[in-house]
Amino acid sequence: MVKTSGLVIRKNRFGDSSDIVHLLTEAYGLLTLRALGRRRPKSRLGGALELLSYSSVVLYEGRGENWQIREARLIRSYGSLARDAARFTAVGKVLRVLDSALPVGAPAEGLLLTLLDFLSVMEKTGNPDAVHALALVRIMRILGVEPSLGSCFSCGGRPGTAFSHDGGVLCEKCEKGFKIARVSERTMRSLASIERAGWEDSESLMVDNAALRLLEGFFAERVRGSCEKP
Repeated sequence: MVKTSGLVIRKNRFGDSSDIVHLLTEAYGLLTLRALGRRRPKSRLGGALELLSYSSVVLYEGRGENWQIREARLIRSYGSLARDAARFTAVGKVLRVLDSALPVGAPAEGLLLTLLDFLSVMEKTGNPDAVHALALVRIMRILGVEPSLGSCFSCGGRPGTAFSHDGGVLCEKCEKGFKIARVSERTMRSLASIERAGWEDSESLMVDNAALRLLEGFFAERVRGSCEKP
């Protein structure tokens, strides 16, 4: 048996009374687990395995979907985020990419803790777009695919008016040979401010819509590209 803790990032029905749970853990990475009988009225697994629950679990050791949950105890629920459409949508976008990209059983140091910080800050914020943007940058940093947002990724000089999924912002001299999107000065300033900011800056951080869309697209493409499942 294995005891660990993790965040439920996806849950699907399995049979009449059971669930398949996708649990992101620090020690074992993403695990796909069978929670047999979880939806029965007297199941002890209950709320500990709802979406966005951070729980301590005891598992039967195995691989992939052969893992089974023996016990589960709720540590903290972030389910209240589902009551706010903007927050829940932002969280869902992040978790869907990670769930589709991360290989089973391959831990990424710091990823779970970063997600828990993201959810905690998102619960309280009045600026969900900024928290979303900061989470994207932090997760990409952990996975080694962080874009350059404050300087040209090709030459290290000052950015111009372009953004590429090959590495982030580009100066005018380095645009040739890359597929780019033209970016306004306002959006470029927004991207640079995101790169420098911490969670504590999220309330005052101005993130324009174009900057967030660029980061979302980069995140989805590069994370999936770097974490292809076998």
